[in-house]
Amino acid sequence: MTRTMIALFVLIASITAGCAVSHRDFGESLAASERRATVDEVLADPDAFTGQPVHIEGTVVDVCAPKGCWMRLASDPADEEGIFVKFTCPVDGRLIPMDAIGHRAAVSGELILETVSEADARHYAEDGGATPEEIAKIVGEQKRLRVKAPGARVWGIDPQEPVTPKPTSRPAE
Repeated sequence: MTRTMIALFVLIASITAGCAVSHRDFGESLAASERRATVDEVLADPDAFTGQPVHIEGTVVDVCAPKGCWMRLASDPADEEGIFVKFTCPVDGRLIPMDAIGHRAAVSGELILETVSEADARHYAEDGGATPEEIAKIVGEQKRLRVKAPGARVWGIDPQEPVTPKPTSRPAE
């Protein structure tokens, strides 16, 4: 009876371990925040969250190709809008891997409504892999929601996989 129970326990443990969705933390640990929201909730009423610490979950739809120093969270991968996340922690090398695109992620930090210059908006678009035609459509200052976050948690990325830069499709300058 004891051997059967042990064998059953080992079988159940191995099955459940394979089903668990792993996550990986990048940068500093997520700060504890009593205010939790989805991207849709924040976009529906940004004034209710602006200037406050908030824990936001969504899908990674864009990542800084050169360094992974920012990402954009949206409610689903096809969403063109979203919340821009700029990481505040100092990073040597890459922070968020390009493989994070399409995966669920969470950040905690202060939500800010900011005005971005045309030059900065074009720079971020270029780092995000936008085409020259898309970049040319950016005219004037841009308003965007940004989270100042010291780190992020991304689900579905192998925690053992090293983070290495991915080559961009843009030609070298």
